[in-house]
Amino acid sequence: MFGNNKEEFPTKQTITLIDYRNLIEGLKSIGKNFPAEELKNLGRRYGIALTPRIYISHTVHFNTAMSLGRMGYVVVFCPPVKFNGPDTVDERIHEECRLLADHPQIDTFIIVSNDADFRKTEDFLRDHHKTVVRFRLDEKQCLLKSSRGDIVHLPDTQKEEIFEEKNEFIEVVERINKGEKDSLDKDKVWFIRQIVEACEKMNRTGEFSRSNAKSFWDLKNFVWQYVRKRSSRIFNINDCHYAIDALVNHSDVIEQKQQTVHPRRYYVYNPNHILPLY
Repeated sequence: MFGNNKEEFPTKQTITLIDYRNLIEGLKSIGKNFPAEELKNLGRRYGIALTPRIYISHTVHFNTAMSLGRMGYVVVFCPPVKFNGPDTVDERIHEECRLLADHPQIDTFIIVSNDADFRKTEDFLRDHHKTVVRFRLDEKQCLLKSSRGDIVHLPDTQKEEIFEEKNEFIEVVERINKGEKDSLDKDKVWFIRQIVEACEKMNRTGEFSRSNAKSFWDLKNFVWQYVRKRSSRIFNINDCHYAIDALVNHSDVIEQKQQTVHPRRYYVYNPNHILPLY
């Protein structure tokens, strides 16, 4: 992926690693947008830059990931459940830094995150004689500031929208809960109905008690495979993501829980909660 050939990398390289979810939460709290263009070109300040890598959790909308990919980022998904590797963003970044620390051509690591857990990562890289530039959000000055005093200015959300798209299914689910489905778009009501029926099927077959229900992405994909077979309507897998997200956060049909010993999210179907869909 990164190579070791000196002809491939004629001089020292810089790689930028961005903790998206951690950063975006801080930016929203001060009314600023994600500085996509600025961070994409940040590595050029310190040398020849590799393509920046941005790490996103399972809670980030699929369209957001697609937008970041189109802008030129390498998007790294970090699932909430361990399969064959790290299961959180900070663990994934640390693991990749550990692997890249022995790369002879990568000289500088730029880490963009507010998370305090990257201290061990920074120490590890410095022990391997790498330059580490750590950018954090300075909420008072409304900018990103590095450990060396370098800054990145932040665009206002009023001038440029954050990559989060509006979830139109939230209003649909809320109005269905109030018994107002007759005045809603019939296609969207149909779509919600299919998703609820898919969840009922998962409950009957035991899917919610097995591994699939412990990942939002697996839950979304399972439901989509069910819905897409029922009719060739206008909706796609992104709509399925938004609809499930609306059901999880704005109804009791699908409940999100969290384990106490190992902080992993999982999902349960609530057969006692009936949306007035029929």
